[in-house]
Amino acid sequence: MNNPAIPHHSCAAPQESIEMLGIEEFSTRMHISTNTTRNWLKRGVLLPGRHYILTGRIYRFPWSQDFIIRLMRDLSPEVLTPRPRLESRKLTRSRLKLKA
Repeated sequence: MNNPAIPHHSCAAPQESIEMLGIEEFSTRMHISTNTTRNWLKRGVLLPGRHYILTGRIYRFPWSQDFIIRLMRDLSPEVLTPRPRLESRKLTRSRLKLKA
Protein backbone atom coordinates (compact mmCIF):
# COMPACT_ATOMS: atom_id res chain seq x y z
CA MET A 1 0.00 0.00 0.00
CA ASN A 2 1.33 3.39 -0.97
CA ASN A 3 0.59 6.21 1.40
CA PRO A 4 0.53 9.54 -0.50
CA ALA A 5 1.58 11.44 2.64
CA ILE A 6 4.92 9.57 2.81
CA PRO A 7 7.24 10.33 -0.11
CA HIS A 8 8.69 7.27 -1.81
CA HIS A 9 12.26 7.60 -3.10
CA SER A 10 12.81 4.50 -5.16
CA CYS A 11 14.87 6.35 -7.78
CA ALA A 12 17.37 7.91 -5.41
CA ALA A 13 20.79 8.49 -6.97
CA PRO A 14 23.63 6.64 -5.27
CA GLN A 15 25.68 8.97 -3.10
CA GLU A 16 29.44 9.10 -3.39
CA SER A 17 31.13 7.56 -0.39
CA ILE A 18 33.20 9.98 1.66
CA GLU A 19 36.30 8.63 3.29
CA MET A 20 37.52 10.43 6.43
CA LEU A 21 41.30 10.81 6.73
CA GLY A 22 43.67 11.80 9.51
CA ILE A 23 46.39 14.44 9.11
CA GLU A 24 49.06 11.96 8.03
CA GLU A 25 46.94 10.25 5.36
CA PHE A 26 45.57 13.61 4.12
CA SER A 27 49.11 14.98 3.80
CA THR A 28 50.27 11.86 1.97
CA ARG A 29 47.43 12.03 -0.55
CA MET A 30 47.97 15.76 -1.09
CA HIS A 31 51.73 15.17 -1.55
CA ILE A 32 52.62 17.68 1.16
CA SER A 33 54.31 17.28 4.55
CA THR A 34 52.35 17.01 7.77
CA ASN A 35 54.01 20.25 8.90
CA THR A 36 52.50 22.04 5.88
CA THR A 37 49.07 20.69 6.81
CA ARG A 38 49.51 21.82 10.42
CA ASN A 39 50.67 25.27 9.25
CA TRP A 40 47.61 25.57 6.98
CA LEU A 41 45.40 24.67 9.96
CA LYS A 42 47.13 27.24 12.19
CA ARG A 43 46.98 30.05 9.58
CA GLY A 44 43.35 29.38 8.66
CA VAL A 45 43.98 28.20 5.11
CA LEU A 46 41.94 25.10 5.90
CA LEU A 47 38.61 26.06 7.44
CA PRO A 48 36.63 24.00 9.99
CA GLY A 49 33.40 22.63 8.59
CA ARG A 50 34.54 23.32 5.03
CA HIS A 51 37.85 21.45 4.83
CA TYR A 52 37.98 19.42 8.02
CA ILE A 53 36.07 18.30 11.10
CA LEU A 54 37.63 18.52 14.54
CA THR A 55 36.43 15.86 16.97
CA GLY A 56 38.15 16.41 20.29
CA ARG A 57 41.81 16.74 19.36
CA ILE A 58 41.55 14.66 16.17
CA TYR A 59 41.33 16.30 12.75
CA ARG A 60 39.31 14.45 10.10
CA PHE A 61 39.43 15.44 6.45
CA PRO A 62 36.70 14.23 4.09
CA TRP A 63 38.12 12.70 0.92
CA SER A 64 35.85 12.63 -2.12
CA GLN A 65 35.85 14.02 -5.65
CA ASP A 66 33.70 17.02 -4.63
CA PHE A 67 35.98 17.78 -1.68
CA ILE A 68 39.12 17.70 -3.85
CA ILE A 69 37.57 20.08 -6.40
CA ARG A 70 36.48 22.50 -3.66
CA LEU A 71 39.86 22.32 -1.92
CA MET A 72 41.80 22.99 -5.13
CA ARG A 73 39.51 25.95 -5.92
CA ASP A 74 39.98 27.35 -2.40
CA LEU A 75 43.77 26.88 -2.43
CA SER A 76 44.38 28.30 -5.90
CA PRO A 77 45.47 31.95 -5.89
CA GLU A 78 42.97 34.41 -7.21
CA VAL A 79 43.74 35.89 -10.58
CA LEU A 80 44.39 39.54 -9.98
CA THR A 81 43.70 42.12 -12.63
CA PRO A 82 46.89 43.88 -13.64
CA ARG A 83 47.35 47.38 -12.35
CA PRO A 84 47.66 50.12 -14.95
CA ARG A 85 51.28 51.00 -15.61
CA LEU A 86 52.58 54.44 -14.97
CA GLU A 87 54.63 56.29 -17.50
CA SER A 88 58.23 56.13 -16.49
CA ARG A 89 59.65 59.34 -15.18
CA LYS A 90 63.10 59.74 -16.57
CA LEU A 91 65.35 62.03 -14.63
CA THR A 92 67.87 63.81 -16.72
CA ARG A 93 71.18 65.04 -15.42
CA SER A 94 70.03 68.64 -15.74
CA ARG A 95 67.31 68.02 -13.14
CA LEU A 96 69.65 66.38 -10.67
CA LYS A 97 71.46 68.76 -8.41
CA LEU A 98 74.45 67.41 -6.64
CA LYS A 99 75.74 68.91 -3.44
CA ALA A 100 79.38 69.81 -3.59
